[in-house]
Amino acid sequence: MSGPVGKRDEERRRRNKPEGGIETQSVDIANLIQIDVEIPVADENWEPLTKSYWDSFQSSGQAIFYEPTDWMTAYMLMEVLDRWLKPQDVRVGEDRPAQQEGGEVTYLFEPKILAMPGATLNAILKGLTALMATEGDRRRLKIELERKAAREAAVEGTVTDIVSRRSEAFG
Repeated sequence: MSGPVGKRDEERRRRNKPEGGIETQSVDIANLIQIDVEIPVADENWEPLTKSYWDSFQSSGQAIFYEPTDWMTAYMLMEVLDRWLKPQDVRVGEDRPAQQEGGEVTYLFEPKILAMPGATLNAILKGLTALMATEGDRRRLKIELERKAAREAAVEGTVTDIVSRRSEAFG
């Protein structure tokens, strides 16, 4: 679907039935159970940002749609991301012996954090889009997730409903 990301169903002013319909999935994250799908274990050597991203996949609502291939795709993307977040050995010079002929050249390396190439970042983001990693990605697929616990807390008054507060303040 091309164009800007559509609004959530409850944010629409006109209640015309959207083309193709919207799939709304109410998800209780606290009781999310994966049946017959084994989730790979995070690599203990991953950078903290990579580990956090991996953990967020497991607690996200779209995880109920994931098959083993989706989990492996996510794992592979985390591996690529982790490699670019870690320092890499970069050649900074060379050590040549006094005699040029027959001498062995030794290269000097230093660990440095390199800027991620745009093509690599784009490939990672494209893979995350395929996994419905952001709300915009899910909206493009006409999937909306609602967190039951958050809704119940809002009804009890323990959480401020930002959307209603905004509409009250700005009409």
